[in-house]
Amino acid sequence: TPDSKPSDTRLGQRESAFESMFVHERGFAVAAAVQAAATTMGCSPAQVAFAWQRTRPVTSVIIGARTLAQLDDNLDALAITIPAQVLADL
Repeated sequence: TPDSKPSDTRLGQRESAFESMFVHERGFAVAAAVQAAATTMGCSPAQVAFAWQRTRPVTSVIIGARTLAQLDDNLDALAITIPAQVLADL
């Protein structure tokens, strides 16, 4: 196809490396679980992800919001508690 890039170019190699790191069945399964949790809890997938991250032993979370609406959505995760069954599913 005209949009495909040969794998022997730097761009093609970089895209191949990206795909092998991030595009795989486990990633799709995680995305589906987060979406299902968001639907169950009545919030956004980003809020589920941030609320889940707060249950993990980390010292900080990096918020990548580009708009005020995204920042507000991300910060609303502070008010979310993930129910035990949903947390187990995640």
